Amino acid sequence: MNLSADQVVRDQLISFLKERNAHANLDDVLNDFPLEHIHSKIEGVEYTPWQLLEHMRLCQDDIIEFIENPDYKMPDWPADYWSKEKEADKSQWERCVSQLYDGIGHLERMINNPNVDLYQSMPAGEKYTVFREILVIIDHNAHHLGQLVLFRKHFSAWKK
Repeated sequence: MNLSADQVVRDQLISFLKERNAHANLDDVLNDFPLEHIHSKIEGVEYTPWQLLEHMRLCQDDIIEFIENPDYKMPDWPADYWSKEKEADKSQWERCVSQLYDGIGHLERMINNPNVDLYQSMPAGEKYTVFREILVIIDHNAHHLGQLVLFRKHFSAWKK
């Protein structure tokens, strides 16, 4: 099979969004996350797993908005990128997880859309491209998923 360079890039972006590659993926980290520890802290860490997960969702949603909305206005940094609620119940945690997956699905459809030019400058930020913003999401999610793995290890809840 002879794929175009563009298709190779699109396939690799999706792979890094969803698969394991060099790090744990969403499924690895979030499946069976110990709900009794979503508000637990580790000494020296200023946030809980719940706050970290919600931060990931808020940032991912914001970047998707930045990509799609030519009239994008950046929220207040850092206040609007962290949860206003210090704690969540099981349904809020599950909703956040679901919304994180929904965002990944939205990005996958965007990446697979041949009408989306990954390399064109965006109206809301001309020095940025869709490609760059997807890489930011991949990098940001991978970073914080690694932190959630450390939380799980600390709670003796990591079996990988």
